[in-house]
Amino acid sequence: MYEDYTRVSSPYPTRATATNEIRVIGEGIVDVQPDQADVIIGIITENKELVEAQRENAQISSAVMNTLLTLQIPREKIRTSDYSIFPQYDFIDGVQTFRNYKVEHRLTVTLSNMEQIGLVVDQAIESGANSILAINFSVTNKMNQEQQALTLAVHNATQKAASIAQALRVQLSLPPVSIIEGLGMVNIPEPLYSTMPMVKGVSTTIEPGLLQVKATITAVFQFTS
Repeated sequence: MYEDYTRVSSPYPTRATATNEIRVIGEGIVDVQPDQADVIIGIITENKELVEAQRENAQISSAVMNTLLTLQIPREKIRTSDYSIFPQYDFIDGVQTFRNYKVEHRLTVTLSNMEQIGLVVDQAIESGANSILAINFSVTNKMNQEQQALTLAVHNATQKAASIAQALRVQLSLPPVSIIEGLGMVNIPEPLYSTMPMVKGVSTTIEPGLLQVKATITAVFQFTS
């Protein structure tokens, strides 16, 4: 009789391990082309007078909004994702001295046309925006890719269990006695911009690349000597 062979423990709840069992973790990854992008545009103004900083910010934000609407972006696809006001201070010889107020308005623009991203960035900067905080790509409907990833994860787990059984010189029993699904997720590439000031008059090209849909399972197989 062989000792029970157990792989890396699963982070998911499992029943007590019985004898003659092989426990493995299977992974499946499917590449998918993103079909949606969130562009986060920042409008930052500073002034010693709070009202003036807010007024200037509102004027620029309105200009950016009007520009986005002229690009045929639906109004419901443009939203304020953050609005903040912070007093700025300088520290000279250990003394805190008020410098000015900083007002930041963040607009999140959701696009379904990937070829429009660069134009949106350029036009927003031309309209007065001075920061692109992030461009986040996503997939609106990834059900088929999730199912494919799960299928690959099951195959991967079965291959691992078969390799272990072969090494132990035992007979693997199929199908597995239990499968616990992990969390499928989309791995987002690093954003092209991160709180980055932009320069007017520069043509911007954005490459969305590919995303990955990942599935993980924990499978338990029985074997006989």
